[in-house]
Amino acid sequence: MLPCAPIGLIIFFIVAANAIFIIYRSRLPYPLNPWEAGIVADAWRMMQGNSIYAVGTDHATHMYGPLITVVLAHAFTIFGPVLEVGRFLSAISGTLVVLLLASVFGRDDRLAFAISVALLLAANTRSGYYFTETRPDMVSLFFVMVALLALYYGQERTKIPPRASLTVAGSVLLVIAVMFKQTAAAFMFVPVLAMLPTLRQKNKRVLLTIVPIVAIFGTLTAVWYFAPGVWHFIAEVPAQYKISVLRIAYMGVALLTGFPLFVLALIHWVFTDAQDTWQKPRVRWLLAAMICAIPSSLVATAKAGGVANSLIPAILSMSASCAWRVPVALALLRDERRSLSLRLVTGMLLGILVFAHTYPDAPGGLGLGALNSGSGTLDRSSVIAEARLLPGKVISPDDPTIALIAKGYAGRTAVFEADAVHWDLNRSDALIREIDSADYVITMQNELWWVVVKDDVLKARGFVKSTFKTTSCSVYELWRRMQLPGPAIVPLH
Repeated sequence: MLPCAPIGLIIFFIVAANAIFIIYRSRLPYPLNPWEAGIVADAWRMMQGNSIYAVGTDHATHMYGPLITVVLAHAFTIFGPVLEVGRFLSAISGTLVVLLLASVFGRDDRLAFAISVALLLAANTRSGYYFTETRPDMVSLFFVMVALLALYYGQERTKIPPRASLTVAGSVLLVIAVMFKQTAAAFMFVPVLAMLPTLRQKNKRVLLTIVPIVAIFGTLTAVWYFAPGVWHFIAEVPAQYKISVLRIAYMGVALLTGFPLFVLALIHWVFTDAQDTWQKPRVRWLLAAMICAIPSSLVATAKAGGVANSLIPAILSMSASCAWRVPVALALLRDERRSLSLRLVTGMLLGILVFAHTYPDAPGGLGLGALNSGSGTLDRSSVIAEARLLPGKVISPDDPTIALIAKGYAGRTAVFEADAVHWDLNRSDALIREIDSADYVITMQNELWWVVVKDDVLKARGFVKSTFKTTSCSVYELWRRMQLPGPAIVPLH
């Protein structure tokens, strides 16, 4: 027990810290980022019966799959347009993904399960605590996880009826995952890759592995043909953003150097039991998932504007491979033929590696800045209260939920309008038309790169800077109309 004590303490700290961050950040009273605010506003628009997939400049929405908006729209009929709904959905999905993966590789040993959980939580800590984001990444990955489990059992079982039904169910779940986030499509190749080594023995069964591929391509073709507005935002808009080959190479090197525990686990497997285990079902499917997850994550991150959340599939697959090798390390710690001092030092070293795997930038990732980071401040409630009393139309493009909660108006989202035109706002006058229709505009001057509503634009459209009565926070600014706008269109950049 003593050699395992250091790693036990570190696991407790990792799990407790993640739980605190997830619970606390799920309850923050301001959006965690502008995309969260936009998704909430668009879900409310959808709930009201308005179209959010209008091609052109009528309305721009996010580039993710449509299901996140659909799910929130239905949830808002019960809870109203609150920020917490999407966060709880992501937190629950992310937690379930971690627990499911940990149970796959650590189900026979409680300590191995706990270590697996700590390793897999790197997907949360290394992505800026994405488990609380109102974005579809974690929900999509949850459906990917369940889909792969269904496809795994459908392929590895011997009875034909369960095999066929599980394959169909897994394919449907994978389609759902793609409709939350398109990058989940990369996992449609996992069954094919996993079953290739068994091609000679199970050639008929391998034919079923193409069902997910057909399902994904069939669904995307149907969207392209029957829902051109949806296709525009989930395919054509993202296609504007170039992918840097150099950044792919750079991120690939960064992954290897940033995950030393994964490299050690992989090297140990290659030089010990790889020849005896690589054809085992769990190993084949894990390797296939890594082959799909890591390259697709690198490509998504290398896209212009790509950030840490795009690496989550790679982080999960690499962490899962580490979790798979945990029993080997525990066997060494529990081997009483070795000296206690050696086992104790090994346990401390393993604990340090697990901690570094989950928190590579500690203490920064554990500070108050990380805990409270978001797109807003606590003064947002005062801003909403004052906006509710303002006469006329109030818009807040930097955080549309302010106008939504204050006035019931779900307006345009500045970052969505910018994303839709590759941040070349000369291509769209959507925000200008929104500003011209308003009596008051609330902006956020937090000097972040995504702030696109500039002071000179508002002045040119007949607005002057005013002040809030109940707050002097520099993040939020109030602009009121003094005169009608002129005919000229003023570019936002």
